[in-house]
Amino acid sequence: MARLLRRDAVLDGMPSIQRFGEGEHKSIGDIASRGQTIFLAPDMPVTYGEIVALGDFFGDWQSLYQLAKKPGISAGTRGEVWYAVLVKIRADLEGRGEKQAESQGLGKFFDKTAMAAVTARFQALAVTNISHFPNPKRGDAGRSQADKSADFKTMGAGASYRSNHVAALTMAAAIGQRHRKTLSPHPGNNQGRDTLNDALMLEAFGGHFLTDAFSAGHQQTERASVQEYWDLKIPEFSSNFQGWLAQSIVMYLRKKGGAARAVTPQYARDRIALPSVRAAMAKLPKLSFGDVVSDAIHGYFNKHGAEAEVNGRKITLVGDSHLLSKGTQRHVTDESRDTFDAAAAAVRAGIEEVYQAADMGRQGADPESVADKIFKASGGLFAAEKLLPTLTPDSAVVDPRHKSLDWQLTSHKDFFDDARFVEGFEISLQRYARMVSGSLAGLTAEQMEAVQEVFAKPLLAGGDSIRRLFDEVIGYKPISGGGVDPDLLPDLSDLRTGKY
Repeated sequence: MARLLRRDAVLDGMPSIQRFGEGEHKSIGDIASRGQTIFLAPDMPVTYGEIVALGDFFGDWQSLYQLAKKPGISAGTRGEVWYAVLVKIRADLEGRGEKQAESQGLGKFFDKTAMAAVTARFQALAVTNISHFPNPKRGDAGRSQADKSADFKTMGAGASYRSNHVAALTMAAAIGQRHRKTLSPHPGNNQGRDTLNDALMLEAFGGHFLTDAFSAGHQQTERASVQEYWDLKIPEFSSNFQGWLAQSIVMYLRKKGGAARAVTPQYARDRIALPSVRAAMAKLPKLSFGDVVSDAIHGYFNKHGAEAEVNGRKITLVGDSHLLSKGTQRHVTDESRDTFDAAAAAVRAGIEEVYQAADMGRQGADPESVADKIFKASGGLFAAEKLLPTLTPDSAVVDPRHKSLDWQLTSHKDFFDDARFVEGFEISLQRYARMVSGSLAGLTAEQMEAVQEVFAKPLLAGGDSIRRLFDEVIGYKPISGGGVDPDLLPDLSDLRTGKY
């Protein structure tokens, strides 16, 4: 048992993220659990599937639990949890707009500080989310699931699920031993002090990593290795980007004339534009070039799918946001049925082992030994782990769109020789353009016009434009030298306030 549990501390505080749509996670969990209710606090019922989905908003179950038990609507209270559940998860499944859901819950279940806290955490977790990828290292697709689930150093999706699952089994056995009663899985059974509520909460949180493993984009993205390789080759991408953006804003405004020409580009960049850009982007995570590349792979396969084998059956996995239909009354489609059913079966298998552990505890087994006994009796894999997808090797892939992308290239320029990588960049960078532009919304109108012209529009214009932008950012050289024209010093106050 110690062998299985000793790595739990690795999970504590370990950030995560990447996702099926939040409503997709919820739907899988709710179907698999047959509508199970989980109480995060005695007066805070949510569904099993909503706990599964909350894995995108909280780095570990401990953080979620601590917030949920603290009454309130502001940051640092359960207001954060309610905002994630009501606005990000339920509204997504129902096909409702977030603005409508926000207006209905604001001031009642959460306030703006809670909203800001959830958003900031979500964005920070989004770029440090190796725990959501089942094959995070190069060659992982060819490794056994037993090896990956025991790789607590890398802590991919398999190891993240196992860590939570072992904790859930141990807790379930302790509950069973304490109450010595038979517990069978059916809706509502977990209500009350003497039931499996807390164990099922841990299992549901672990189910997030389990369900992520059924996403095509997650399966095909070797997240840790991509990040390590490209961050070593291009280590200054994030700082280069901010310097390049500030300088590009200055040069754009100088071309328009006015007070922007009163000072040198160096002075305007370093004393005015760069501090403004840094302050505006302070709440955004630092995006490395490894993040950019892995997000392109992730986006491409989310769109096109990936071939895999699940429990001896060949299926085509769909990607994030492709599991349910669009619009209201979202439902599983013909294309996504295999993926949905396979993911739900894995989640259900994990739940059944939780009840098995409780029964073993009821019969007198030491809770600390139960997970290990189940593990060994199952042949060295837990039930859900046996149902995880195995990617089809490229040599056996039917649809060429489903073959893996070669990311270990000599130069960033080489990506643009592969049309599939170009498509991946076009998909992923649209979202980043909106995120950065949104963070800079506090700048003046003319500054925002410059952001749109030098950054957002080129990023959205497609392959050749993206390549040029990469060249400029990666090769960024600050303009140096110069001073201030004394005849135009009075205009400097206008420059500082953006009145160009």
